[in-house]
Amino acid sequence: MFVCANCLKEFVDENPAYVLLHENRLNHPARYYFERRFHSLECLEGEVARLIPSYGPFVVFEGNSEGHEPITPHPMRAGELLAWLRTRAQVAR
Repeated sequence: MFVCANCLKEFVDENPAYVLLHENRLNHPARYYFERRFHSLECLEGEVARLIPSYGPFVVFEGNSEGHEPITPHPMRAGELLAWLRTRAQVAR
């Protein structure tokens, strides 16, 4: 169960589609508590767009982050990450 960090809807018996995590928290022993979970690419993009003025690079995981590598090629600041997500979505279509 998780709550989408953008639309705040609760999803029962589902894993998030995407997880956003600040780079500084990648190796934190309690990184689970710092993850922002999203049910769709649209919600992830909405949250990243909101974070553009913030500092620090972020990484994105597809699905659950535990035991998985980030899908982002490297940690990115929010503006760069938003452009990368939109490019990736256009290529997938």
